[in-house]
Amino acid sequence: MDLPPHDFVDISRQIMTKTGGLPLALEVIGTSLYGKSKKFWKDTLQKLELVPNQEVFNKLKISYDMLEPHQREIFLDIACFFIGEDRLDLCYIWKASNYFPMRELLVLTRMSLIKITKYDGLRMHDQLRDLGREIVQREDINFPGKCSRLWEPKIAFDVVQMKEGTDKVIALRLTRLCKNTSFTSEEFSKLPNLRYLELECKNLVGDFKNLLSKLTWLSWSNCPSELNTTNLCLEKLAVLKLSGINITEDWVGWGSCLMSENLKVIEINSKSGLKRTPDFSKCLNLKRLVIRQSTNLLVLDGSLSKLEHLKHLEIISNGFSKRDDCDLCPVSFVFGSLKSLSNLQIRGMHLRELHHSIGGMTHLKYLSLDDCSLLRTLPDSIENLKMLRRMSFKGTPIKKLPNTIGKLGSLLELWLDRTKIKKITCFY
Repeated sequence: MDLPPHDFVDISRQIMTKTGGLPLALEVIGTSLYGKSKKFWKDTLQKLELVPNQEVFNKLKISYDMLEPHQREIFLDIACFFIGEDRLDLCYIWKASNYFPMRELLVLTRMSLIKITKYDGLRMHDQLRDLGREIVQREDINFPGKCSRLWEPKIAFDVVQMKEGTDKVIALRLTRLCKNTSFTSEEFSKLPNLRYLELECKNLVGDFKNLLSKLTWLSWSNCPSELNTTNLCLEKLAVLKLSGINITEDWVGWGSCLMSENLKVIEINSKSGLKRTPDFSKCLNLKRLVIRQSTNLLVLDGSLSKLEHLKHLEIISNGFSKRDDCDLCPVSFVFGSLKSLSNLQIRGMHLRELHHSIGGMTHLKYLSLDDCSLLRTLPDSIENLKMLRRMSFKGTPIKKLPNTIGKLGSLLELWLDRTKIKKITCFY
């Protein structure tokens, strides 16, 4: 149990009394005092003495006020939009704003303002979430269009539709609204500094030249099949998340969305099923690509082989197509070029062969080919994956592992549930 230094005991008791014994306030303020001078402790006590005991907001805000400007911005982003989101995805958009997210997140964690799960998700106590949102609302109580973040869809919708947006607004959530309306270029012209946008169903209408020029995150669910826009150019986009029945290989929005050299994350959830992946040749700095769809038939566009910086590739089928005359291809061509890949997951797809070129993916740490019902053998070149820590072939008809698998010195987990392997021989 950590205790304060002997000469800090009295002041620590006073601080505990002034927080009203509120566990969260004690945790947040206590961690912010760790390692600080006695004068800093006294200054903090003085601030608490100015705050009535019942005002939780002002007690917690003391720790917020200790943050540097970029740390405050990240704290507010998480409180308003990003609870539960993946830490690495968010780091890309914060880097695009010239922040140093790894450092800032470490500070927020040490001050108990956020928590990071073992799966890299961001968590925040409800009271701290409410603190962040209250801070944003107080930016202008009477005029939401002058607040930096609008997370309540109805308020955001009214601001956009009434053309009351200002250059103060940097983030909008426009979901769970009437499906029959569209947003115009004139409405978005009032929002020149928008960097986060969450849409659902809505279409975009008009000439978007020089609009959304600072957008780094676009999440669009139930995208429309047609876009009624011209000159939509998302050059600063870092994270793109698309879903819906209209996301096909011919979707008209690909050209506008896949033109950013800054694009680091793409997540596609196609409910109708892509037949072929789109052209990725303009987003060569992509780090993470996730495709989830309802069919297990997919052709990989050759441009995928150009993604030399790709670290995470995930292709998941939730469908049950029984056709066996199609393959996931050209996998061999793709594998030979993805030298930076550390995580490869292909699940439920029509994959007949794992090409020997996979041996060139020497940074691979996690390989999963679960439920690929046509995959029967593995290449000997798998022995070259010296950094591989976890491998899974659950639900495949594989009968035998290559003799070279014993050379995988870093392997910690091997999953073979529902395969045809009856015996594992150790090879050294």
